[in-house]
Amino acid sequence: MALRLAVLAAALCAATVSSQSLEHVQGEFEYVGASARNEIIRFSAALPMENYDVLQARLDQISNPESPLYGNWMTGEEVNKLTAPKAEVRSEVREWVTSTGAICLDYPHSLRCSGTVEQVETLLSTKLSAFKQHTRNGQIVHRVHPRDQSWDIPERLQGKLLFLTNLVDFPTVRRRNGVFQAIEADHVTGRVQATDYSVVTETLSDFYNIGTSVSSKLSSSAPAEFQNDTSYNKKDLADFVKVSALKSWNASHTIGPYDGANPDAEASLDFQYMGAVAQEGDMWYWTEGDWMYEYVQHIASLPDTGVPSVFSISWGWSESDQCTIDPAGPCKTNPKNSYGYVAACNQGFATATARGISFLISSGDSGAHGRTDPSCSTPKTHPDWPTAADYITAVGATQIKDGVSNGGKTPICTKPPAGLPTCATGGSEIVCSTATGALIVSGGGFSNVAPQPTWQATAVKAYLASGATLPPTGDFNATGRGYPDVSALGHNYIIYLSGQAMQVDGTSCSAPVWGGVISLANSARLAAGKKVLGFLNPALYQIAASTPSVFHDITVGDNKCTEDGCSAGCTGYEAAKGWDAATGWGTPDVTALIAAFVALP
Repeated sequence: MALRLAVLAAALCAATVSSQSLEHVQGEFEYVGASARNEIIRFSAALPMENYDVLQARLDQISNPESPLYGNWMTGEEVNKLTAPKAEVRSEVREWVTSTGAICLDYPHSLRCSGTVEQVETLLSTKLSAFKQHTRNGQIVHRVHPRDQSWDIPERLQGKLLFLTNLVDFPTVRRRNGVFQAIEADHVTGRVQATDYSVVTETLSDFYNIGTSVSSKLSSSAPAEFQNDTSYNKKDLADFVKVSALKSWNASHTIGPYDGANPDAEASLDFQYMGAVAQEGDMWYWTEGDWMYEYVQHIASLPDTGVPSVFSISWGWSESDQCTIDPAGPCKTNPKNSYGYVAACNQGFATATARGISFLISSGDSGAHGRTDPSCSTPKTHPDWPTAADYITAVGATQIKDGVSNGGKTPICTKPPAGLPTCATGGSEIVCSTATGALIVSGGGFSNVAPQPTWQATAVKAYLASGATLPPTGDFNATGRGYPDVSALGHNYIIYLSGQAMQVDGTSCSAPVWGGVISLANSARLAAGKKVLGFLNPALYQIAASTPSVFHDITVGDNKCTEDGCSAGCTGYEAAKGWDAATGWGTPDVTALIAAFVALP
């Protein structure tokens, strides 16, 4: 007996799904007809973890500095053994998936499969269509047509097969958190951009007290890119290193495809600034072919030596719009909606952090309402994801107010690139927003999936009672995981791309900076004979509460606007003393913060 899942019938239980999804598909994808029957499709079959509550209890201990087990990170083998799906469940799902000829490999919590269009259509009793993605060099993807198709999943697999990836979800809705364009290209009508300064590595050192006595020699780190995104260019990196007066670096490990001839702004930004802060560190470059579920499963499948200690991620999209078909309903394979996909990936982040891996993830670039509601057409706020996951560190963005320059010391400051302003060496920080001249708005808010962790309960309670302006009660989940946790500058960064210097904005800027900071801290701890920091947040929140001077507290601004401006219905979170849902604890005093991290057991 099979469970028949019709897309249009799913509409009644899909109220949280953005009405923008189909628009994005139409804008980026062109329907080109029925898929050729011999085309190969790769997909994952997600299986339920066992003993996740046991893993969480262990992770709560080993990430808490007050526990005698602090820093006793598990090995990947230990984590996978603890959380492995039941053998009979894996066997039953495998038997069904391969029944029409698909081939599957075992991953720790999933099956990674490939099959022809004909095999998949027979398996699901459906039809697949070919779509050309105009923004990805005309690549063709094969999906269940979002308008009128349905598919079958055997009823006996309910609770055993969580979902299938890459068969109904379009990659178009996974966005990079950054605006990559010349600063004078004003994309918000009537807004004057703040162009009185540039942010470079010297700016970061001046603002955040990044001392020259620390290096990242003993730590490893990587930016993570997705959808086989093109990469950085080594000549651009060399130009950036030269004008910034830095020690050069290259990737010691490259995971996924590398195409230096066609550099991407996101990858260039991430690799240039993460390496600039994590000087002398072991830098990796990582490109994932798909989205977050395949990413966390890839990490889980690798030995401990095959994964860096720190990841920076600058990609995200609405928490309620993952695994999307169209506005009529989210991914309904079992049936599980978008939140089922999110929850499974959140568990994947937990398995990785239990191994001592740190994730610094940008908080989004369109305020509390997010990119799925750029005109604030509904009163509800829209949490961004994966930054709202519970076992990662979320990074918001600030911008400089009243920037000043003393001329600087590095070549990029003493002789700025043509057409770009001089670098800032001083000024104050406020929440990054289109309302104050930036191209983006720092994302922040509360998850609708991840519950509020105990390590942030006191800070969130204080914020909600602080008198700061918040969205109306009922328009956000005050009991959910609050984000961001920390922030850094996110406006007017200079990067080098295809031989040209350009300015960019984004929490894409702040996340790799924090990735570099944590790499420095890891190296300092290892030099002191201690373990890497792994899951940061319990220690981070304890340090912020006991030694607030390690952060520059941001108390001016809010994230009510979106990238498109400030409509009348826009709501958001106001910055306040201490932790807030616009900038977290604020920006770092790196030297003081590293000292506090090293002082931990």
